[in-house]
Amino acid sequence: MAVTVKNERGQVLNALEERYYTLRKINQMSIRRDRPGNWTVSLQRCWYRPVTIQGIRVVEDEYGPVRPTPLSIQLKPTSDAPHIREFPIFLALSDGLLVGFWPCYR
Repeated sequence: MAVTVKNERGQVLNALEERYYTLRKINQMSIRRDRPGNWTVSLQRCWYRPVTIQGIRVVEDEYGPVRPTPLSIQLKPTSDAPHIREFPIFLALSDGLLVGFWPCYR
């Protein structure tokens, strides 16, 4: 499955995270096969409401999925979410060395 995660404004959230996903587990996603050709995706992310999408149709053959199924998930913030939920902090004069993220998560 090719999953794209977007915020409430439609901005893609996982573009930067793919590079630093091993440093921070921002998205907690589970993909479960319910029966042949039918899958469920659940996603949790800090400052956003959890989402579960059931009944995702995936074309399969005897070896599994034939091709990636595109899926776009648009998240909605929780009532206590700050306006700026995160931005990465890089070390000056470096080649993309990640120092941390702001704000700190609860």
